[in-house]
Amino acid sequence: MSTAISKWGNGVGLRIPQPFLWQLGLEVGDRVEFKIVNDKIIISKSGPTLEELLGRCTAENRHDELFGDSQGKEML
Repeated sequence: MSTAISKWGNGVGLRIPQPFLWQLGLEVGDRVEFKIVNDKIIISKSGPTLEELLGRCTAENRHDELFGDSQGKEML
């Protein structure tokens, strides 16, 4: 699939086909990062990965498990 670079105000932009967004789990408003690798533009979702987030968990910042009585229709 190909597309054209369009002028948007003082900058330029590319339209990303919706199936590409779905496949990558991206939504309108998500932040992305751009990298150039071997003369190609790589676009990836910005932010920490699940592995990076879990790597930040320590015994000091983890809370205890909390269980209580059913409050609604959990047992149905």
